[in-house]
Amino acid sequence: MSERAGRYVFALLHTYELDGEDEQKSCGLFETEELAEEAKQKLLMQPGFRRYPDGFLIERTRLNEAWWTEGFSTQLPDGEWVEDPD
Repeated sequence: MSERAGRYVFALLHTYELDGEDEQKSCGLFETEELAEEAKQKLLMQPGFRRYPDGFLIERTRLNEAWWTEGFSTQLPDGEWVEDPD
């Protein structure tokens, strides 16, 4: 394994519910968990984020690794899941 393949970063994400739907924001990628936590603390003071303080997640993720490896489905407004056509 190359040196690059084993490197990790920390993703700062924020999720909350709005009108019955989950909303997610990718807030940044950081070299260390401490830097991600600092960014989170700054965002906690900002409009919107301070209303949903429990919505933050810091996730360790590997660089150079795809998060999606398959196709995806879409949830329609009526709640039905459908596969997207090719």
